Amino acid sequence: MRPPSGQIQVHILLRELLRLNGSGADIPISDEEWHALLGASEALDVVPALFQVAKKRKNVPQEILNCLSKRQNTVLTANVLLLSELEQTLDAISASSIPVILLKGASFFRHHGWPPSIRPMTDLDLLVRREHLAETAKVLREIGFVEEPGDLAPGFSSRFLGECSFIKTTARPCRLDLHQKLFLFGAARGENDAVWRRSVHIAGAPETVRVLSLEDELHYLAFHLAFHHRGSGLRWELDIARLIHQYRDSIDWDALLSAVYRCHTGLAVRNTLEAAVGLGAGIPAEVMEQ
Repeated sequence: MRPPSGQIQVHILLRELLRLNGSGADIPISDEEWHALLGASEALDVVPALFQVAKKRKNVPQEILNCLSKRQNTVLTANVLLLSELEQTLDAISASSIPVILLKGASFFRHHGWPPSIRPMTDLDLLVRREHLAETAKVLREIGFVEEPGDLAPGFSSRFLGECSFIKTTARPCRLDLHQKLFLFGAARGENDAVWRRSVHIAGAPETVRVLSLEDELHYLAFHLAFHHRGSGLRWELDIARLIHQYRDSIDWDALLSAVYRCHTGLAVRNTLEAAVGLGAGIPAEVMEQ
């Protein structure tokens, strides 16, 4: 459903404020607009990002700063608890010598060094090979996870969506999505084995704990945004823009474009990179032309 025109304008303003190059710093904003921005940031799940911008500006209503600060602290607390759960889970999986790749939030915080207050994380995402799926599920059950029942037929998510979900219903609930493949259809499925060969080790972690190569991570996030979020999601677009901004001098764009051509995922990646550029990420002009 298309949002009302006034809401569209607020979303445009929010994107301008969140640009990583700081170009939105001088945009004048009324008190009424700040209240609208607060609501939009909650709806789009980017409250921490707006707080980082708001606390550097003058003349922001104190009640807006208080609300943003309170919500960011909630995100921070939840993330710290999830990351603690992640470490315990990785210890158990590593003890069984099962290779695992961290995905999405787990990678952002554990590998890329993002502060846990920068964006919300609702669950843990791990990738294991299909032949290790049953063994990993056994380890998860031993540390208190149970497989989360779905509305579909048993085994559907694992077979057709490439993942199954587990939940720990203790005093600190934790949801974990266990993926067995990244790319679900078309030519991209040929990358599911290759991403393991290109995966990289995480500093300070056991050798069995790895992350996607930077180029594979960007490719996967673009695919995820297109497939699971229908190409729309400011939180995910910001993630991708942050990664590009963080590693702007070390991304192998030729490797990423080669994967795009092999997998026929050009539309998803193009839309994702355009969104990243709109959020202030620096991408070479020749890459966008390709």
